Amino acid sequence: MARGENSNPTPMTRAAAAVIRAQMNVLQITQADLVRDTSMSQPMMSHLLKGHNVFDLAQLDEVCALLKINPADVLVHARENATSHAPRHQEK
Repeated sequence: MARGENSNPTPMTRAAAAVIRAQMNVLQITQADLVRDTSMSQPMMSHLLKGHNVFDLAQLDEVCALLKINPADVLVHARENATSHAPRHQEK
């Protein structure tokens, strides 16, 4: 699979993108700012921020450095959000 690709995004993928978008809002950083300051194209950044593609570790590290957040914190918050919004399986 090519860098940042995912044909079937998971709740975790979408939740990680949401955490990153929230931090972008806090710092008033735009998608164009991230594209300018990273090695990623605008279409790739758009797909990543929408949760359509998965950040690879290098991409996550690069974006998190610009957003002044720890990549591990993004993953922890994403896991919490993905788990809290996941459908619950009912016992029979």
